[in-house]
Amino acid sequence: MPMAQSTVKTEGCSRRPRSDFARAPGGYVWRSSAPRGTRPGRIRLTCATEPAIATLMSQRQPSRVAIIDLGSNTAHLVVMGAIPGVSYRLEDEIREVVRLRQGMTVAGLSDEAVERALSTMRLFKRFCDSAGCDVILPTATSAVRDAVNGAAFAERLRDELGLELRILDGEREAYYGVIGALNEVGLRDGCVLDVGGGSAQVSEVRQGRYVRGESRTLGALALTERFVHHDPPTGRDLKALRAEIEAQLSTIPNLADIRGTRLVGLGGTIRNLAKIESERQNSPLNTLHGFVLTRHSIESSVTLFREQPLARRQKIPGLSEDRGDIILAGALTVLGVLERLDVDELTISTAGLREGVFFEYFWDHLPCPVTPDVRRFSVLNVARNYRYDEAHTGHVRFLAGRLFEQLQPLHDGGPAERELLDAAALLHDVAPSSPTTATTATRRP
Repeated sequence: MPMAQSTVKTEGCSRRPRSDFARAPGGYVWRSSAPRGTRPGRIRLTCATEPAIATLMSQRQPSRVAIIDLGSNTAHLVVMGAIPGVSYRLEDEIREVVRLRQGMTVAGLSDEAVERALSTMRLFKRFCDSAGCDVILPTATSAVRDAVNGAAFAERLRDELGLELRILDGEREAYYGVIGALNEVGLRDGCVLDVGGGSAQVSEVRQGRYVRGESRTLGALALTERFVHHDPPTGRDLKALRAEIEAQLSTIPNLADIRGTRLVGLGGTIRNLAKIESERQNSPLNTLHGFVLTRHSIESSVTLFREQPLARRQKIPGLSEDRGDIILAGALTVLGVLERLDVDELTISTAGLREGVFFEYFWDHLPCPVTPDVRRFSVLNVARNYRYDEAHTGHVRFLAGRLFEQLQPLHDGGPAERELLDAAALLHDVAPSSPTTATTATRRP
């Protein structure tokens, strides 16, 4: 029996949705008038040119922005240093396991889960205060929106901590995930899959535009609590789990229309599956962004998970200890989507919902919160963070370009090499400078 569903469809994608937050004297706050469940509708994710950077820099001041993502399994705090529309960098990140959805019944969130979440939110609030954050944007997803006492929980947060929690519906959660991915991956056509603790979002992207998003209660923690009752899981557990995944995926309309397209994966479950495969391959890279995860590797991991008890499963290289008991259900959801879409691999994006919320703040001057050119902006972002000399760098880029063109008979370089040369010229003098914000934190899986 399919569980709660949420759908967004757009026609024309002709405008950006109204932002969920507004400027206030003390920074940014969620719009109190924005109703829960506001449909994104007609979302346009392709942008024209950026305004003059000099104008933006004269109008904008550096700010420290905190985004809180209170999920069903974990809570994340991300702190970004930013000059909106100009440059940004990750300054700090905290991850806490809260298991907010654990023990949830028809009566709502359990008292124990609520206390764990409140304790974590107090920690986050103290950190934000001590770090001097100018803006705090708290969000909650599946567990809080599905619970009958979710609104009461949000009210308690407001009364005790002064935090205005925005409870995202499934549509908005899918939308923000796409925004985060498009700003970091540059997906033109394909599908975005985000598997969390309580729900999973499947979104379609065409020509760099969000077309539609679907949310289903296919999160790793939610499925584990409902269907995995033995350690290791029995054949009956697995049969019921697979049947539920298939039943819910079958309710997504027109999923066959995006079969065979590029798939981008988000969320802790997918990142952890990629980390396991990275360890299996002895990959020398310390980042999962852009890592390609194959269907075969996920099938191998599923076999490993289902055959081992939790104590042995938690020793698998790359598997986060706090995900050992729920990783199987999450992996089966990913596998089910791959099979439905008839694709053999997915590309990992470490940017998702949290980054999507941030980019809506960062690109607030654009008609849509997506950079026009991901690769180009990533290079400019590094240069601006290190206070590069724009006039000097521009001259070096000009000379390098002329040399490239005049020496064309001596090399076989094309547009790709020309772009690399331009990036090298742009960044050639950043090392001696000091970054404009604090030391970048390491992103955790």
